[in-house]
Amino acid sequence: MSEKQMTLAYILDDAEVTITVVRASAKLGIERYLLASKGAEENKEETSDALKILRIMLYPDLTVATKEVTGMPYPLTFDEFVELPEDLINKWAEAVYECNPHWRVAQSESEDPLSQKKTKRSKSG
Repeated sequence: MSEKQMTLAYILDDAEVTITVVRASAKLGIERYLLASKGAEENKEETSDALKILRIMLYPDLTVATKEVTGMPYPLTFDEFVELPEDLINKWAEAVYECNPHWRVAQSESEDPLSQKKTKRSKSG
């Protein structure tokens, strides 16, 4: 099977950064789960809801799916990750979720059992 991947370019503090992300293999999926589980454990003492979400969702998704980074130090600690510009994180997440749509937090209507039920009803009646 060929590896699905995407590379995004971003200018960070006047330097070009490139980030290559890949479609997750079964192994990467487990690594994502383990990193999120570790984050959940670390969140027990966290008071910031924003940091809790970043630690168990975006940080595992983006770092596990990342194959290569040029133009900035990598890998990043969680503390380094949360200091990156929001725009970079958003573009990085778009690339990761394009390669791994099943990782998206919000289910699409086609995955929602209620929507499927409504669709079936509208088709039959």
